[in-house]
Amino acid sequence: MSNIIKSYIDHIGIINLNLDSCRKVFIPLGFAGGPSTKMDTGLSGEKAAENMHFMFDNSYLECIESKEGDYLREYLHSPSAMHTVVMSSADIERTHENALSCGFEITPVMEASRPADHGENKGNAVFQWFKFLEPCIPFTLLGSAEHKTKQYIYQEHRYQHPNTAFQIDRIVVGCKDEAELQTFSEGIFKLNSAVSPFCDPAHLINNIELCTKDEISTLYNIHPDLERSQYNGIVFSVKDMDTVKEFAEQAKFDYAVHNDILIIDFTEQLNLFIGFKA
Repeated sequence: MSNIIKSYIDHIGIINLNLDSCRKVFIPLGFAGGPSTKMDTGLSGEKAAENMHFMFDNSYLECIESKEGDYLREYLHSPSAMHTVVMSSADIERTHENALSCGFEITPVMEASRPADHGENKGNAVFQWFKFLEPCIPFTLLGSAEHKTKQYIYQEHRYQHPNTAFQIDRIVVGCKDEAELQTFSEGIFKLNSAVSPFCDPAHLINNIELCTKDEISTLYNIHPDLERSQYNGIVFSVKDMDTVKEFAEQAKFDYAVHNDILIIDFTEQLNLFIGFKA
């Protein structure tokens, strides 16, 4: 049966061949994103990747564009899907040491940066991060990051979303069967043991929901392609559900309510659903 596991995620990301795949979904739905920017990842030999961000009180969604032959192509095998999960760290060196002690194979700590325009405070955002080389969920760019310029990322006067979304409540992961669900659960618990001691508790996506493919169909009435990506849903907390409905209707996006969550099916575009809960 479906299983909601506590998580320590800093932010998540959708990888695209073209950023318009995300723009055509999120902008009409009433999400406000800043201008797209170029991010220096710190990976040797890699050019800066173009990305855009949708910021929330607890986290953010990064939409990033992959170019032919770049480091993102090993994860992406469709026009667009969620493949990025970055775990929280308030002390990247200690998180790195703890991950090694937990038996993870990881890269050295690297430094990344990008221009940040997410609200009143603007500047060059700097991160230190490392990558897990054997993620517990296939085709995941899994890392851990510490924000060195948090004032540009989590700020009181960030841009507000017209649809009233203010928090990422959970991500939903599809599993082929109960055996895979158990394997993923065990992998996430091990990952949590590596990152939780030195996370930033104020800014987290706290929940990962694991479902079998049949459960996703029953609970959310969607039919994702698990070969494309096993990240199959993002649920946002909103202040006013009627406002969300107005945006969906204006954009001519069909929606339905399942278990008190308003669901819009974007499996064709992104291989996931977008959910809203009040």
